[in-house]
Amino acid sequence: MKKIISIIFTALPIVLVAQTAERQVIGSAGGYANTANLKVSSTVGETITRTSTSPSIILSQGFQSPSSTSVGIEDVEMGFTMKAFPNPTLDAVTLSFSVENELQLSIGLFDVQGKQVLPSEQLNIYGKMQHSIQMLGLAAGNYYIRLTNNDGRLNKTIQIQKVD
Repeated sequence: MKKIISIIFTALPIVLVAQTAERQVIGSAGGYANTANLKVSSTVGETITRTSTSPSIILSQGFQSPSSTSVGIEDVEMGFTMKAFPNPTLDAVTLSFSVENELQLSIGLFDVQGKQVLPSEQLNIYGKMQHSIQMLGLAAGNYYIRLTNNDGRLNKTIQIQKVD
């Protein structure tokens, strides 16, 4: 019994102080500058990198690259798949659709309070298609894209983060 208790007390601090898998840097110096058209962030010791952007793509390198993922929806019964990327986004999010049968969708963008911030768009989706939603004039924060179809069988919502 004493042996089990000593093993638990020996292993407990190791479990409690386990490392996290997130990006961190300890730098002696660095800086951040922000203008109307440019944001620059640096850390001493990091190599010089370049970030290029377009309405739907952010290409970045180095330690300070933002983490970007896609979010998606899949409805097997309707043969519907949709991915939204990049997430988070600076100015636009691209919706990539794949459907087995033609589908008419209404796409709305809402803020966290449920207020519609862009007019709904009606799309006829067939096969594989892409559609972009421009978010350039919106404030940084979380937004929700709501997808609905005419017969009410599809009613899905995904969260997108807008960053400055």
